[in-house]
Amino acid sequence: MTPLYKEGLFWLILLAVTALAYMILALFIGPIRAFGACGLLGLGGLLPLVYRKQGQTVVLDERDQQIAIGALIAGYSIFWLAFTLGTMGLWTALCYEGQATVSVDLLPQIVGGGGILFFTARAVAILVQYRLQDADKGK
Repeated sequence: MTPLYKEGLFWLILLAVTALAYMILALFIGPIRAFGACGLLGLGGLLPLVYRKQGQTVVLDERDQQIAIGALIAGYSIFWLAFTLGTMGLWTALCYEGQATVSVDLLPQIVGGGGILFFTARAVAILVQYRLQDADKGK
C-alpha cells in the first residue's frame, strides 16, 4: 500500500471520527460549541511521523504525485462549488426573508464545513484514483 493511499485512508478515518464527535457533542452542548471537535483534525500534523523515509526505498513516485495533484484539484473544485452554492444560497434565502445580516456564529461553521468537505473530497479522490489504477492493472 503506497503512502498516498494510506494518507487518503487516514484522512477519511480522521474525518469520520471528527464528524461523529461533532454530532455527539452537538446533542449535548449545542451545535456552535460542538465545533471544538474539529480540533481532532490537528492530528493530521502527525503525518510526517507516519511517512518517514525508509532506507533507500522510494516513498512517492511520479504516479503518486499525479494522483496527489488530481486529488487536490478535485478537492478544491468540490469545495469551491459547495462554498459558492452554500453562501449564495444563504444570501438568497435571507434576502427573500427580508433579513439583511448573517449571524457571526454561522461564519466559523461555513469555514469548518468547507475544510471538512475539502479533505473528504481529496481523500475520496485519492482512493478512487488508486482503485481505478489497480483495476487497470488486472486487465
